[in-house]
Amino acid sequence: MARKRRRRFRFNPRFFIIIGVLLVLAAAAVFFLRRGKQSGTLSAGSISMDRKVAGAIIREETTVSTDRFEKIHFHVIEGDTVANNALIATVYRMGYQDESMITILNLEKEIYQYQVQQVGSADATLNDFNSRITAIEELIRDVAREDSNQDDLVLEQQLRSLQQERSNYLYATVPVDTYLQGLLTQLNDQKATISNWTRDIINTAGSGIISFYFDGYEEVLSSSKLSTINISLVRDVVHGLNTSKANTGTTRPMLYRLITPNHFYLAFATNIDDPFRVTEGESYYVKFDDYSDTVYQVTARAPIVFAIQPTDEEEQASTSGQGVVNILEFYTDIGSFSGIRTVNATISTAATGLKIDKELITIENGIPYVYIKNGDSIMRVEVSVLAEDEDDCIIRESGGTSVLNQGQKVVKP
Repeated sequence: MARKRRRRFRFNPRFFIIIGVLLVLAAAAVFFLRRGKQSGTLSAGSISMDRKVAGAIIREETTVSTDRFEKIHFHVIEGDTVANNALIATVYRMGYQDESMITILNLEKEIYQYQVQQVGSADATLNDFNSRITAIEELIRDVAREDSNQDDLVLEQQLRSLQQERSNYLYATVPVDTYLQGLLTQLNDQKATISNWTRDIINTAGSGIISFYFDGYEEVLSSSKLSTINISLVRDVVHGLNTSKANTGTTRPMLYRLITPNHFYLAFATNIDDPFRVTEGESYYVKFDDYSDTVYQVTARAPIVFAIQPTDEEEQASTSGQGVVNILEFYTDIGSFSGIRTVNATISTAATGLKIDKELITIENGIPYVYIKNGDSIMRVEVSVLAEDEDDCIIRESGGTSVLNQGQKVVKP
């Protein structure tokens, strides 16, 4: 049987030429895609922009501390607006014993029972006070059992207020006889003894909203510390990392915060190579997620650029990192942000001016520039990016110069 001959394939030289051309074209395409756009022309345009950010609320507030104490009694509640010289709390010095207070409570109870006997159990005003006091005591028990999410400080203040009103009513209704006078004398003697162990905390920080809650950032995130805020701090806050030092045995405990009710800031971070950062003095619109539909008109402070990354390992461990801290200033009612630190928000703006492809913005040491070509000369100009979309941005010169105009050629260095 004859062996079947194999057919040989011969490659036409043009095949190799075509393959070679395709490879060259592919390599060229990859090269130019990686290089991006190399030149363009400044033109007039407008861009509306929405940028979602995660940021930190910075309040104008004063933190008040005190000497270490055994116990404390508050005279105001969370969220109250207090004036200068208002009585905030009474603290009991270290070493105070509760026996004296127990004696006072027993005397107050004995006085109350004697006064009730005098007015009679059918007294309508007294029964109304008792009903309201009982209702609040039940709410406090619900909070203790975690059956209610009401503020226990608020409830306790309401309870003390009602109890004082009831006491005032009984003192005004029941005449002071010999027996009652004896009890009152004992009570006053015990209170005099207690006064040697107590100290009243008087507000001397001005007027504002009071808060007894702390998140650990009060000493590093406040309006007085804006000049020392760094990029790592803002990122740590947004990611829920508390970098504050724990109180030591010698640290005075924080007692309360006094918050300016109509002035606060929003700080957020952008990457060092991101052309957009807020422009000082420009207006922006802010809408917070999850809190309300209110849209706030705010003003930007100068962005803080952190561009230099140390090469030494030890320095890298303590560096503030690279990036830009953007700060927006609010002059409006602080509302619930008096107790909120981290937020998600949408920053909106609309800008009209000189328009250029984003790829022609050059970031050097964290600062955006454009390079203008005029004949054989190239001039570097610092710019602010007022708004951007996926492809283009609106720019304005920074530093008070006035050299950019429509029609100028922009090149990549």
